[in-house]
Amino acid sequence: MLAFFIMNVLLITSLTTASIMIFDIKMSAEIANSIPAFYAADSAAEKCLYQARILADNLECNANPGSTSVSLYGGTVVTGATRVGSVITSVGQFVGTQRKVEIFW
Repeated sequence: MLAFFIMNVLLITSLTTASIMIFDIKMSAEIANSIPAFYAADSAAEKCLYQARILADNLECNANPGSTSVSLYGGTVVTGATRVGSVITSVGQFVGTQRKVEIFW
């Protein structure tokens, strides 16, 4: 009876430890994926801001509202930077992680 109780305590302890470790591993992967997603969003927002500031008629983001996109390597995707008035919004994606950047100017 005592052996059965000890085995149950060890089983519960090991399962709890395993679930905590799995959660931490998933969190680490999401943090690692958020860095490229953030920089992709930032790149598109900066490109849109640059285009809006130089006021050339043939640039995508100079229209109001306007939008632009950025192609990056390694599977990083920018869904587009959009400009409405003096607000630029950009969303970057990398391996299922999304990060959004807004610039008010």
